[in-house]
Amino acid sequence: MGYCLGNFVGPLLFKTEDAPVYAPGFQAVVITSLLVAVLAVVYRYLSIWENKKRDKGGIMEAYEHAYVRRSLHSPDKALLTLDVSVGR
Repeated sequence: MGYCLGNFVGPLLFKTEDAPVYAPGFQAVVITSLLVAVLAVVYRYLSIWENKKRDKGGIMEAYEHAYVRRSLHSPDKALLTLDVSVGR
């Protein structure tokens, strides 16, 4: 999506009257690159926080437990169920 948006906005920022420096275009490139870097760091720490919260709760989450669900009536017992909606 960002790639398509960049193709749309790029010609609007790199105008011929701004040649040869193209300051508005390069400012937009630097700002969006910094924004992407900040969002990547935020996402990393958000994922770490979510994983720690999940691990504290004792929730099984791995490929081996993909189809194991907890019963609402008996949370101690895991039920092995096949989710037929997977892959649709």
